[in-house]
Amino acid sequence: MLRAWRRALVPALAVLAVLLASCDQSSQVAAFPPTTVCRDARPAAVQAPLDVTFLAESDTHLGGDLEAPWLGSPVGASPPRMEAVQRYVAQQANTIEGRAWPAELGGQVEKPLGMVIAGDLTEDGTAAQWSAFERVYGSSPQSGLLKMPVAESVGNHDHRLGNDDVAAQVTRRHGSVAYSVDWGPLHVVSLGEEPTDASLVWLRRDLACVPPSAPIVLFFHKPVAGPFSAGGFLSFNANAQALLSTIQGHDVVAILHGHVHRTGPYEWHGIPVYVTGSAKNEARSFLVVRITDDRLQVAAWNYEFGDFWWWEQRPRHGAGSVPRVQGKRAYDGREPLVPYPVDPSAVW
Repeated sequence: MLRAWRRALVPALAVLAVLLASCDQSSQVAAFPPTTVCRDARPAAVQAPLDVTFLAESDTHLGGDLEAPWLGSPVGASPPRMEAVQRYVAQQANTIEGRAWPAELGGQVEKPLGMVIAGDLTEDGTAAQWSAFERVYGSSPQSGLLKMPVAESVGNHDHRLGNDDVAAQVTRRHGSVAYSVDWGPLHVVSLGEEPTDASLVWLRRDLACVPPSAPIVLFFHKPVAGPFSAGGFLSFNANAQALLSTIQGHDVVAILHGHVHRTGPYEWHGIPVYVTGSAKNEARSFLVVRITDDRLQVAAWNYEFGDFWWWEQRPRHGAGSVPRVQGKRAYDGREPLVPYPVDPSAVW
């Protein structure tokens, strides 16, 4: 009798542990969407050939002010307001399809499947600022000025007044601030402001529904390494190893983040990481990302100057015929951080 009671208790305790972990969330995580049953729309396998394009930005700071002079074409008042700049971003994102990639990469940009926005959506997390965000990026898919799906995460500015209104709005839109969406064969995962113990429990369940061949992109607000990363969740080795263990066996193509208001590429444990830029300061760019079976191409479109200002190409899956490429250019003395400083104490 006692042995039978123990056999029944052990699985019950395991379920309880997962439930408690899911409830042990910081204020940035309202709830986790259920993933115990895999979504029917998720493909059983990736169909070859793989060729997907999407966009990424961060730190839209609706309601804030520009902290560096605007040097591009006039955008509304002088200096331009942040909403006017974000409208300009959306207009350029809507027309990025068909533009030529940097000559070293060749070809033209295909239609983006969507845009990732890696946190600090607003300056202070107020209702008025969120309304401005939705005017540009939509209250529902493609209902705003940007005419493509949006996957957004929260950042520290979105709750810096002690309110969780933006997190509640993201949760309304996606089921949680930690969630996943599928854009064709591409599995896009938001981990909110940054990973947490609880979100890694959820992520493990989410990835159990994803074919090993599916390309995966992770995004969140805070940096993985480099400036402003000290003290973050992934700066502790045990947490870094927990994330690496969770994604092991999956095709994690890249990690995207914001927070630092700069842009550039680097690596973390062999995974390409990309810092997206911000309209608030001098790195006024969004990323154009292309993933194929044999290569990863990323280029930062500087919407202030109307051109790509850094780019790179990496071979995937050991494709020896694909060269590693990296390039950049400066405008009016402004340069992207290529190479990016991965030292947490680095300053610029």
